[in-house]
Amino acid sequence: MLPPAAWYRDPWRLAPLRWWDGRNWTSFTSPGPGAPSAPGAPAGAGFGQLAAAQAPWIDRPTMPQGVGDALWGSGRGEPLAQPATPVEPAKRRWLWAELLIVLAIFPFPYVVNAVAVLIQAVIHAGSSGRFPVPFPSHLGLSFLIDILLALEPLAAAALVAYLLSISGEGGGRAIGIDRSDPRRDLALLLPVFLLCFLIPQVGVSLVLNAVHVRAIAPASQNLPGYFSIVGVVTVAVSAVVEEVVVLGFLIRRLEQLGLGTTAVVAIAVLVRISYHLYYGWGVLPILAWAFASVLMYRRFRRLGPFIFVHLFWDLGLILQPFFGSGPLVAEVLVLTPSTFVFWLLWRNRLSRL
Repeated sequence: MLPPAAWYRDPWRLAPLRWWDGRNWTSFTSPGPGAPSAPGAPAGAGFGQLAAAQAPWIDRPTMPQGVGDALWGSGRGEPLAQPATPVEPAKRRWLWAELLIVLAIFPFPYVVNAVAVLIQAVIHAGSSGRFPVPFPSHLGLSFLIDILLALEPLAAAALVAYLLSISGEGGGRAIGIDRSDPRRDLALLLPVFLLCFLIPQVGVSLVLNAVHVRAIAPASQNLPGYFSIVGVVTVAVSAVVEEVVVLGFLIRRLEQLGLGTTAVVAIAVLVRISYHLYYGWGVLPILAWAFASVLMYRRFRRLGPFIFVHLFWDLGLILQPFFGSGPLVAEVLVLTPSTFVFWLLWRNRLSRL
């Protein structure tokens, strides 16, 4: 049973009191005596289910032992991110509007581009290169444009952070981006790498090779080494934006809209693979990755490990054309953090975690 809706001591200590709506902490705060019984009520209406308003705020109770920690993420209990409960029907149209606006920024333009590239590859029996070159005779200008294009999806992540903040959901903490549980984040790095990236993608790729089904690979490009910077920027932005928007925010909003588990998983997986369609049959390993990622995220609600592993996985792939020892670079970039995490877990004793 969760505590009733009322004013409680602010766990962040940004104000004397913060309104608890019965399920989550909100953005409403109060200086103490004279606070309304609920946000929006006339001042002086009292503290509702607490004691009389004339008592000093210092006497206002905190959450029952363990409950506040579990819900606002102090690091001693469960993090704030929890399965979202459906909102009342009157609010759902606003959630749909939020969701559509965010998805219109990312990934909708990239879905259109992926379909166009796929059609081009099928018609012309070949794929374009991984890095667009708008002005082949001016590689420096093309480099600057590619950097700007790589940064554009950050607008979607920034909008998500803003929406989660003004809604009183706790900002990034609502989707599992916080420092409330660093041990769990460290412990999840290796399972996320193995179960969501290595086994699904490599396993399905081996099956496709065994049955002689080939993915559409980007065409080779003879570009200066400094274009690897575009790759690094693209990977860093993608790791953040894809996980924040398509994993954390999308799943939370779908749950709040009242969709069932099957619908939430299906929509999240379809959106996650939609902007990878340019791989052709190579989208099947991406499908396995998307399905495993959605299931594991809904189980643990920690987004940091997904961002971290996604970053290192894609770095190995994007830098491969720029290094003669590409496979070795990929292995080092991907396996080194996982090995380091395993060492940390071993030193801290697994049973204590």
